[in-house]
Amino acid sequence: MSSENKAQTANKYYFIDLISKSTVINVIAVFSIAAIFLAQVVAYFLWHYVYGVDLYEVIFVTFLTTIIVALPLLTLFAYIIREIVHQNNDLKQNEIELNFQKAQLTEAMIKLKGARDMAIEANNAKSRFLANMSHEFRTPLTAIIGYAELLVDEFKDQPFSKDLDKILDSSRHLLDLVNDVLDLAKIEAGKEEMNISTFPIPKLIDEVLEITNHLSKKNNNVIHIDFENDVKMISTDRSKIRRCLINLLSNACKFTENGNINLKIFKNQKAQYPMYFFEVKDTGIGMTEKEMEKIFKSFTQADETTTRKYGGTGLGLAITKKSCQLLGGDVMVQSEKGRGSTFTMYIPSEDHLN
Repeated sequence: MSSENKAQTANKYYFIDLISKSTVINVIAVFSIAAIFLAQVVAYFLWHYVYGVDLYEVIFVTFLTTIIVALPLLTLFAYIIREIVHQNNDLKQNEIELNFQKAQLTEAMIKLKGARDMAIEANNAKSRFLANMSHEFRTPLTAIIGYAELLVDEFKDQPFSKDLDKILDSSRHLLDLVNDVLDLAKIEAGKEEMNISTFPIPKLIDEVLEITNHLSKKNNNVIHIDFENDVKMISTDRSKIRRCLINLLSNACKFTENGNINLKIFKNQKAQYPMYFFEVKDTGIGMTEKEMEKIFKSFTQADETTTRKYGGTGLGLAITKKSCQLLGGDVMVQSEKGRGSTFTMYIPSEDHLN
């Protein structure tokens, strides 16, 4: 039953209850007046025959006494009638206001539904545009990177080899950006698919290190790997977890100079289902509490000075968090300004996903 029906039912029963109570009081009042009148008539008739009091005097006194006694009861009856009329008017006014509020609520819901539909359509259009444009960018970029790699290998001893390296690095950076935008568009559009497979974690880590080693050397960092003995195989989406680890290690390498980066992989044996943890700890610039609140938002970095100095689009951590949640896990961060950061990503194995 809706709140409106409940209110109307409550008012209806209240009105009926009020009328019932007034009816009972009125009946009692009438019978009381009649009983008093009859009792006085009997009494005065006795006085008339016993004491010889005049009959007209007895009737007059009886009538006068009855009026005096009945007056409070009549006043109470008038008050009850007035209250009934007043309550009835209030109920009508409440019903009018309730219908008006119902009409306003219906109109607001129609507008809200229209706005929601427009927002969903706009978001889908944006995702389709990003996906199409990213695909169109990625095709020529792949060709540019391929030719740049060939030129770097062929002319590595030439004076302009450093320029070729810059072309190759810039092309790879732009391709990473396009891939990030495409991944984000897929996730937001709900078209991201999961391909579950069972694979060895050590081999995955080797592939990730091959990609991130040049970033660590660029800032003179050292990456340390710590495996626990029971960390061997995992069943999850290989490409997504690989992407997440590359993002976390790349960020650690970018924001750390002449420092250490530790990647620790361990398994939670006490959990209800197999849960694997990937902890990336660096000795970089660190973050404040306020900065940590923003880092997982799309196109957002810790602050503007970070963007100007280190570059980036602010998509990597947003994609990492969304991908982890899609896999049934999440990513957390602990940091202290000037002392480094620790990102902990946890992913369930196939036992939980199934």
